[in-house]
Amino acid sequence: MTDYHYPFWRRGVFAGLLIIVLALALIPPLTKGTMNLRVFTISTPAPILHFYITINQMELHTAGLPSSIGWVTVSWTDNPPKLDLAGQNGQSSPGASIISPIQSGRYDQIRISIQQSSLIYNSAAAPKVVCSSCLYQILANATVPIPPNGYGNLLLVLSPDYESLLDTQPSLALNVVQVSTP
Repeated sequence: MTDYHYPFWRRGVFAGLLIIVLALALIPPLTKGTMNLRVFTISTPAPILHFYITINQMELHTAGLPSSIGWVTVSWTDNPPKLDLAGQNGQSSPGASIISPIQSGRYDQIRISIQQSSLIYNSAAAPKVVCSSCLYQILANATVPIPPNGYGNLLLVLSPDYESLLDTQPSLALNVVQVSTP
């Protein structure tokens, strides 16, 4: 039998500390922070007055976990956000903001699902619906830290393919130009 020089109570303290550390590492965070997402587009062609998108779902991926798991869904307090991505007179869009509570933590990807998009332009009397149930997804890599009771800011700059939007068979195509955490 091995002779153990430390008293039994030290083994109990060590086991207790080990259980506490494992519990804190494996239990999801109980504190909440706030996610602030700002969406901009680069220059809009002159005939387009408004380019609306309705976001169906927004998810953030927990850093360090495999891409198949670890997605945290951002919940909406009201209806899904409807954003106007068109700028005025060929300028970049003024930006649209989505603010929502989320578990605090460190995230490394964002996935946005777009439910619907529509265009309003000079020559049309009614909005041109590009896709009514397209479920188009935007996936961007960015490290977003969200501290407990704090804010995690994310800036997303998109570039729509206006040729495909104004085509006779319109389709939605958005390219991610820049992702940053200001």
